[in-house]
Amino acid sequence: MQSWKNTLYFLYAGWLYMENENYLRTLKEGLRIELKESGKKIPDSLYDTYSSFSNTEGGTIYLGIKEGKLNTIVGISNPEEQKKALISTLHSKKTSYCSISDEDVQIIDVNGKKIIRFVVKEAPLGAKPVYIDGNLSKSYQRIGDGDFLMSEDEIASLLLRKKGTGFDVLPNYLDLDETNIDKESLGEFRKEVNEANSNNSFRDLNDHDFLYRIGALTKANGKEVLKNGAVLFFGQQSDISQICPNYFLDYQENFSGKTRWDNRIASDDYSFNANLFNFFRLVSSNLIQRLPKPFNAKDGVANMNGKDVKRSVIEGMVNAITNCDFSSLPGIVIKRTYDNVAFINSGDIPVGIKQAIEGGVTNPLNKNIMNYFRLLQVSDRAGSGIPSIFEMCRSYGFLKPILAVESNPKRTTLIIHFAQLNQKTPHYTEKMEILSYLNAHPEGASTEELSKQIGMKKSSTSTIVTELLLTNLVKTNGKKTKGKRYFISDNGE
Repeated sequence: MQSWKNTLYFLYAGWLYMENENYLRTLKEGLRIELKESGKKIPDSLYDTYSSFSNTEGGTIYLGIKEGKLNTIVGISNPEEQKKALISTLHSKKTSYCSISDEDVQIIDVNGKKIIRFVVKEAPLGAKPVYIDGNLSKSYQRIGDGDFLMSEDEIASLLLRKKGTGFDVLPNYLDLDETNIDKESLGEFRKEVNEANSNNSFRDLNDHDFLYRIGALTKANGKEVLKNGAVLFFGQQSDISQICPNYFLDYQENFSGKTRWDNRIASDDYSFNANLFNFFRLVSSNLIQRLPKPFNAKDGVANMNGKDVKRSVIEGMVNAITNCDFSSLPGIVIKRTYDNVAFINSGDIPVGIKQAIEGGVTNPLNKNIMNYFRLLQVSDRAGSGIPSIFEMCRSYGFLKPILAVESNPKRTTLIIHFAQLNQKTPHYTEKMEILSYLNAHPEGASTEELSKQIGMKKSSTSTIVTELLLTNLVKTNGKKTKGKRYFISDNGE
């Protein structure tokens, strides 16, 4: 995550930008910021950065600034010429995808020196990977403050998502054979499908026809083959490891806080046939135990008997599985504590973090696996899973969930916190505002910053923050007074 100093504040009114010299001199390169000194022509490395920003989260490139402890505004002698060349080159198929307009490339005057500010938008999923010079291997991604070539596996993963078929498009289907399907898993799955859908049309089908109807079987080279998603969901662990060497599932439970974990279910301990269905059944029954019960009517909260909390936790697990890139590590890692549950999966969020939270759009990486969960009625594939989790936490006064994507290794983390603040909690409004502010500012905040945020004196703010510290909702950087900052507690890491 970048500090707030790397966030560009501008007023959109005829594209009137508020950058000043002091801001630009203290600006640091990071995930979404790149500084280039430039010369009389566009540096070739700009296109590497354009590719990496397009494939990651977007970003801003400044031309005419030399990075240093304090940056030097060197300026550009021919800004109009370079702006024209930049737009022309990008539109002339230098890169595989271009959506820039004249407004994205701005010339800014900084005390008489001209610099170029170039805003690069994140490319839509259908355009990724964005590469340069017509060479797919020149696909870059942004990691920290650098541009790095993607691996063959990372490029392949994006191409799979572009086709919308996820893991099932890989050319290593298994021939349909009795030994390729775990009969016990399939039998239990069918039983649960029948319980969830009493009038389903699959009830009287034999196993072979049932697999066809749910999209688990297909034909290739004149033979019936199991799709890879079906092997992961219903198959034998030995077959799963053949088609997916990096396949790994891990559930860690720690309520005591005295050991690394009190209970663990992992695919590499061979205590069970670790296909996705068996893992889901075992872990889901553990996840919904000992959930918080903030359902007393006297607290002003509707009594839902915990159903919405349980459903949200299961939704979190389904979201991790259906969006996991099983071709890379860490696979699926779930960490359950008394305070929270963290879901970690390889890969990013196909629709992006903002759209995932807003809801209404769904594009799971593993669509067939999502269909299997739909048959169990634990997912509706309407793009409402993540929004429902956020809404559940809001309605009970839980800390806002954390949804984040890391670049190296590429993984997604969703953390659902169970610490509750209700309407009768002293300074409830101020505490929720502080938690919301800290959640949006991962670099932390000082007491002075928080006091300005909630409009109270520093002494009163300090008391409120101390109460949050005692509930483990907030942590510090360990400093006594000078330089002391507060952060959202994150027991899921």
